[in-house]
Amino acid sequence: MRLIGMKAILAMVMVLAACGSPSGQPAATVPSTTSASTSTTVPATVMPADPELLMVISENGGCLMMGPNCRTFGLWSDGTAAVYRGGTGLPVDTLDQDSAADVAIIGAELATRLATISNTTDFDALVERLEPGSCQACVDGIDYWLTLHTEAGARQLSSNEFAFDQAEPLFQAVGEVLTAMSERLQLPLETHP
Repeated sequence: MRLIGMKAILAMVMVLAACGSPSGQPAATVPSTTSASTSTTVPATVMPADPELLMVISENGGCLMMGPNCRTFGLWSDGTAAVYRGGTGLPVDTLDQDSAADVAIIGAELATRLATISNTTDFDALVERLEPGSCQACVDGIDYWLTLHTEAGARQLSSNEFAFDQAEPLFQAVGEVLTAMSERLQLPLETHP
């Protein structure tokens, strides 16, 4: 099986996040992955002194069935990550860490890697290579909206429009960040009354 869809990876991450790690114990580190397509050297992105918002990924769909459990994740350039209750309704340009349900440090290395790959990805070529996405929320699944803040401006991709192909270095980096976020950030389930 050459391709693993982002939706399958994220579903697995959500299951692992629901189990959570015991309080007080460090979460496992996320090993970096390499493949033939990522073996080229890319110049590292220099991070600004004040942390900048690098990535926002929001969920919508089946995560609303039990209650308001769709999440929005934010990642800043210093490796700070936050999770918010609420899916696609949150502002993707101005997330405020003070209003987050949980905040944790996932590491500047992951943030730098994602920023470097985001800033060197040819998004026009990427979307030409990607397979069409699908509406998972239409069948009680979860759809994802990804916003990457790059040096060239905000780039947005939706899993409804494009399949998030894990063979692509950009989606590998996003997957690593999401795994680390899900291991370290808690958002307790809420149910409808």
